[in-house]
Amino acid sequence: MKILYHLGYPRTGSTFLQKNIFPEHKDINLIGPKNYKNWNDVKITQNELNKIADNYTETGILNEKNYLDFFDQRKLNVISSEKYVSYLNLRNNFKDIKFFNKLLQNKHKDIEIYFLVVLRNQYDLIKSLYFHAYPIYSEALGIKDFEKLIKCFNKNKESNREIFQFLLFADSFNFYKLYNNLSTNFKNSKIKFLFYEDFKLNRENFVSEFVEFLNLDKQYTKPLFSDEIVNKGVSNDKKIRFSSKLRYKLSENNLVRSIKNFIPRSIKNFILKNTFSSITISKKENQEYQKIIRDYYRESNEKFFKEAKISTRYNKLY
Repeated sequence: MKILYHLGYPRTGSTFLQKNIFPEHKDINLIGPKNYKNWNDVKITQNELNKIADNYTETGILNEKNYLDFFDQRKLNVISSEKYVSYLNLRNNFKDIKFFNKLLQNKHKDIEIYFLVVLRNQYDLIKSLYFHAYPIYSEALGIKDFEKLIKCFNKNKESNREIFQFLLFADSFNFYKLYNNLSTNFKNSKIKFLFYEDFKLNRENFVSEFVEFLNLDKQYTKPLFSDEIVNKGVSNDKKIRFSSKLRYKLSENNLVRSIKNFIPRSIKNFILKNTFSSITISKKENQEYQKIIRDYYRESNEKFFKEAKISTRYNKLY
């Protein structure tokens, strides 16, 4: 039996995979926790994964649900969640994955474990994620200005020890730590790192590596990758528009959710227009910010590419 854990990163084409590939592929059994094709077909939710991670110990197996029923011996079983690499979820240390692996190994003799991670140069990744989920990250980090966030990466590491949330956030983009963690905890697994830059600029190469790693039929799989990128970002010379905290609060409000289908379109458009914020980052600022982030991760990236034995045409971006 084969099981693939797709760990993200967010803002690296994860939604595209969860929408166009995993639920659509004839040789893939998507278990969850996201299924953009049919949310009613999610077999295991994110809340369940979190609950397993909170309660699982190496010496015990949870028996609240017969999770084995969700796995298919004939297909590639996929669990896809960007939460695995989120700093808000690092404390779980992949305990739900350990649970499923042990559960399956107790039942089946031959279990093949695969990990797929899509990388993106850290500056673009941090910028895209921060603005995409601005109400959440600005609140959790206590940093409501992007320039201030970047300056945290430029400070002496000793002083940053006092900024616990920031350090967790910064560590979540340390590719070497992620690779080392996976290699240590899952010694017999197969780990593959793909690049968002390929997904965006060289889709053919991305698809080739994807199908080769998972042993999928390329002729069948390639057409599934023909759609445009989901949730596109903006180029460096354009305004970045992002949701304000008010917009987020409205989207999470139970009353608003219950009446949203009855709100006239003109009022909806007015609310949408007035609950966005925007910022312009100049080309010069982008270059300065990118250098700060690149310097911050330079040593760990060098270790990562060397130990993971990865050669990429995008090395200069990392």
